[in-house]
Formats: sequence, structure tokens, C-alpha cells
Amino acid sequence: MFDKCLINEIGRIFWNKDNSESFFDDNIGFLGAFCKETDLIMISFFLKFKTKRETREFIEKYIEIEEDRFENLYREFNEEITLFYGCRCGDLNCGGIGAKIEKSTKFYNWVLGEGENSKIYRFETEQYQNEFLKYLNRSI
Repeated sequence: MFDKCLINEIGRIFWNKDNSESFFDDNIGFLGAFCKETDLIMISFFLKFKTKRETREFIEKYIEIEEDRFENLYREFNEEITLFYGCRCGDLNCGGIGAKIEKSTKFYNWVLGEGENSKIYRFETEQYQNEFLKYLNRSI
């Protein structure tokens, strides 16, 4: 889900460029780039929990996290657009690529772009959630 194939797809659609892997010369995939806490908060936003409490409970299944740290991460990542690629500095406001993630009972949709210049990627709920849980089981 988060490999260079996605960046090439984005490049073709939004940048009119066939090979966009050069994006990684200055940018990184955020998932797996920082710490376990950051991965967990990011995945919680990819999974679109309805409440802050659900997010906290999800994270605490994997690690203990201090309240202040949780609050800071939650506030930092709780945006309409969930970033999955960004600047190596890790600042979420320093450019990047993300999607508005919408969840229904059957699907997760990633909406990239705006208006007429948008593209929707649809994932079946069970497969989508399983991919993130597999990642967590491998990495944490």
C-alpha cells in the first residue's frame, strides 16, 4: 500500500509524470519512518476511529503512552488530510502527499486531490484493516 508504486500512480495522475520515484530523493513515507508511537497514531487515523478514546484504546493495545505524548500526537495528526508521504524533517506542514480518508461499512476511500482534479482509491474494509494489522504485527 505504501510503496513506490503508489507514488508512481500519483505522479501519473497529478504531475503528468511516468516515473515519480525521484519524489523520495527529498521525501519519505511517514509510516515506519519515525517511532512506534507515531506509527500507531498514523495507523489509527488511517483506520478512522470515531473518537479520541477509541484511538487511545487502539494504541494502548500495543504500547503504553503518556497522556501528554498522546495528546500532542493526536493534535498533530488529527487533520482532514492524512499524510503518508512528506518531508524528511517530519514536519507535517512541510509539504507532502496525503488523502482524505472516508470509511463506510464496506469500504475505505482515499480521496486525493480536489474537485475535478481528484482521484478516489477504494479498499475493501476487511482487507484494508488486515494490511495495517499485519504491518503492526511485523513492526511492533
